[in-house]
Amino acid sequence: MNEVKCPSCNTWYDKQLQACRKCSHILPVHETFAPQNDHRTIKPFEMPLPSWNTKAKNPFLRFAINTLVAGQWFVMLIAGFIAYMAYWVAI
Repeated sequence: MNEVKCPSCNTWYDKQLQACRKCSHILPVHETFAPQNDHRTIKPFEMPLPSWNTKAKNPFLRFAINTLVAGQWFVMLIAGFIAYMAYWVAI
């Protein structure tokens, strides 16, 4: 049982070869033995933190954007505090 049939020319070849001797067809590797792609990501949940805007040339626009960023940080601070309180109420 060390031989399998070439899908291209239907000749039998050794299972350990990577190409058929007769037609030089590259033999497929069975899916279960092929190297599998790693389905995990390095960071499964990545959400960038809001950061200060330094790219805007207009100072009024930069002030408006940075005010919104400060508001986002404040909302996240409040949400984190509520989650912290809910944790201590639950235990």
